[in-house]
Amino acid sequence: MKKLIFNLIVISILTASAISCQRDEINSFGEISEADAVEIIEQAIVSDSYGMDIQAEDAVNTESSMKSKNNICGVLNEVSTTRNSISGAIIYFTHSIDYSFELICEGNMPQAYDIDFRGNGQYISPRLESEDIITYGANLSNLLPADGPYIYNSSFTREGDQILKINGNRKEFNSTLSIASSQILIDKTTRIILGGSAIFSLTGNLTNGDAFSYNGSIIFLGNGRATIEIGNTIYNVSL
Repeated sequence: MKKLIFNLIVISILTASAISCQRDEINSFGEISEADAVEIIEQAIVSDSYGMDIQAEDAVNTESSMKSKNNICGVLNEVSTTRNSISGAIIYFTHSIDYSFELICEGNMPQAYDIDFRGNGQYISPRLESEDIITYGANLSNLLPADGPYIYNSSFTREGDQILKINGNRKEFNSTLSIASSQILIDKTTRIILGGSAIFSLTGNLTNGDAFSYNGSIIFLGNGRATIEIGNTIYNVSL
């Protein structure tokens, strides 16, 4: 009788273990939903994870720092640096970055900066972790003080491996996110984005081989606000 009870206990444990493993396997997969896609895109534009918002600010900082060095028209400059999140931030990031930039002039009058950028690193938010490579080409124009806000245009790609953790589910995948911005206006004093728009394409594959793809647009509204539109749905974002 004791042997029978022991066997039943062992069977119960093995069955529970098998069910638990099945649940873990289920939780490790699943589609990348529209809401998941918004999470990925949001982290690529907000300053907390070294997104497009802070990259535009870095372009302005480049212009300001090169003024003080009497930058010469048509000369290519190269800088390597590291960008890190502030201590205690909710979202942690660190990126090693290589910049090259050139002042474009007409008749010795500064007109724009052409900027090329390559970085690699990681960010960790409460729901999303990413190891990625960032590349972009950008142009910062309207440099003269009397010309109104800066105009920033960029072509931006973030490619890498991610882990998304929502409601106990763990989704591991790789993705490529491309964002092309148009006429992003940046205040010359506050260095805050005043407006502009961008289009994006997000593609990738889950570890089980399932593919996903999303396209849409981003509208920068000023005052640290933006919207992400996928299909007919609009999501609000704080930069």
